[in-house]
Parts: sequence; C-alpha cells; structure tokens
Amino acid sequence: LITFAIWRIQLLVASCRLPDPATGNRQPATLMLAGIALGIATLIKGPMAPVIAIVFFALECWRLHRVPRAKYIPGVAAMVVIPLLWFIPAMTLGGGAYTHEVLQKQLAGRAIGAWVHQSPPWFYLLHSPGFLFPWFAALVAALIARWREERLNINWILAVLIPYSLMSSKLDVYMMALVPPVAIIVANAVDRTRLANVITMAVLLLAAIVAPFFIHEYTTVFIALGIASAIALVLSLLGGDALRSAIVLGLVPIAVLLYVAITQMPLVNDLATPRPLIAALEKQHVPGQDIALYTCPHLWAHDMPRDLENVHYVLTPNATVIATARAHAKEIAPQLAGYHVVNSVKMIGKWFDVYRR
Repeated sequence: LITFAIWRIQLLVASCRLPDPATGNRQPATLMLAGIALGIATLIKGPMAPVIAIVFFALECWRLHRVPRAKYIPGVAAMVVIPLLWFIPAMTLGGGAYTHEVLQKQLAGRAIGAWVHQSPPWFYLLHSPGFLFPWFAALVAALIARWREERLNINWILAVLIPYSLMSSKLDVYMMALVPPVAIIVANAVDRTRLANVITMAVLLLAAIVAPFFIHEYTTVFIALGIASAIALVLSLLGGDALRSAIVLGLVPIAVLLYVAITQMPLVNDLATPRPLIAALEKQHVPGQDIALYTCPHLWAHDMPRDLENVHYVLTPNATVIATARAHAKEIAPQLAGYHVVNSVKMIGKWFDVYRR
C-alpha cells in the first residue's frame, strides 16, 4: 500500500511538468487513491505510512523546486478519515485507559521515549548490511554507477530512513519499507553489480567456513550456507552474465531458509519467540495472575499455556514471581527485596532473570 501511494505521488510530481495535450495547460492531479492507500496502511501498521509519503513528497518538491498543482483535500481527508473510522469507536469502547495506551505509549512513547528497542539515530545505517542482505554491496555499486539517475528512488529511501532514524524505538524489520526502492535501484543497474555480487558470495562462503569455529550451535546452518554460496560462486564465475550473478546470489538465502524451515524449526521457534521465558515461568507452577513482567517481551507461542495470558506487564503488589530484563533490574531494586533469582534465560542476545519470593 505504501508502494502504491508512492507511485501515485510520483505520477503527481511528474504531472506538474507535463501539460495537458488538449489545452497546453498543466491540470491539477488528484491524490485520492494515494490517500485511500495510506489510510488503509495506517490501519494495518500505524501512522508511519503517511509520514513516509509526506517526507517523500517534500523531498521530491525540493528536488524539482516546485509544488505540483493537485486536489489535495480529498486525498488528505481519505488518509485521515479511514483510520478514524476504526479508532474513534475503539476509543469509545476501550475507554480512557485504552486511549492512553495507544496515544501515549504506543505512538508518542515509541516515537520520542521508547522503553523497548531504544537505539541511537545511526542504528539503521550500521545495520543496513544486515537488513539489506544479500543486496547491500549491489546497492552500493548501483548507487555509485547511477546516483544521478536514481535521485527519485534515493529520496524514497530517505523518506523511510530519516523518520525511522529519528524515532526512539528501532527494529530492523521496520526497514521493510526500503525494499521496493532498493530493488528498483539494483534492477536498474544490474549490469554494474556483477563484481559486487561475486564479492558478496565470496564473503558468505568465507563466513560459512569461519563461523562454526566460534558459533557451534548453528554448524549445520553454516554448512548449508557454505554449500549454497560455493555453488552460486562457481555458477557466477563460469559465465560473465551479470544477471546470472544476481539470480544465483538471490537464491543463496532462499536455499538456506528452505533448509532451516525443513530441519531447524524447533531452533527457530526458540530464537524467534519468547518460548525460553515461557518455559522458565512454567517451571514455577504459579498462576499467571501472580506473575509480573518488567521490560520483558509479550508472551506468545502457539503452545503457550493459556493461564500465562493473565500475567501482568507492570509490577503488581505481592506478585509471587517477577521476571525482568537483567539490564533494567536496578530500576526495580526496591521491589525485588525479598526475592531471589530462580532462573535466567537468554533471548536475542539479552538476559532475563526470573525472581521468586
């Protein structure tokens, strides 16, 4: 939906330079379809959809030194009214506590003072090789070769990168909105990316060889990565076709993901869900309403005991069990008096401790 809205905005910006063939005058375009798409996107994922579109529109106007003539009111109205058709009834039914949760904690809190996933503004720049894998090197090569021709798509990337970098809460998955412009840039310069693709395959092969010596838990995954990378590298070097190198590089992560999906799902479930914390809480044999979580992820797993749906995500008086992120334990040190650590789990590189009195 965001991509569709950006496309409509691109057409609007282009229309400001193209006169009507019949009259020779530039005609005002409409943003109604873009507004509808952004309104639905806001319902699905939140207010960053219109933010991205507005920043992109501003960057394009700055690049072209003009603001297009357009019927803005219908599009803006659709963008605002569509989410309100759901949010107003939701506030009415949910009451003040629900409204406070959505507006202050979920929206304002994540934007300016997140209590989870808080990171500095340069977070996404440092993580870009990871969330753009395996196309980071190809993107750099494409931008070097065609940065003048790709100004529009670069603005699209900036429209995503700038507002998300200014937000307090940051997750790599938020950069999914970057995929369309990155794909377009790489595709437009695929004939300039062969060397970058070969280098990426070589790096993946080297990583697959070296990593098992340091990370023993995922040895079989690294073996699969090494085999896929080696085959892709040979196929790319056998022919000089740049498109072939791009295709075989794209197949490397697909092959590894298929291997993981077939053979490693228990491991994936432990890594991608709070199942280790769920298991630690289960061992305490305490009713969910007597458990308090502080700076912990929300509990969810398809086989989670239904009683754990009743845990409290804030500290409550007389809780029998308290679980907290170890990095934030000092913040509740007075409340932990009389409790002792009965279990510790590591999830996504962070330690969480379970206390019981």
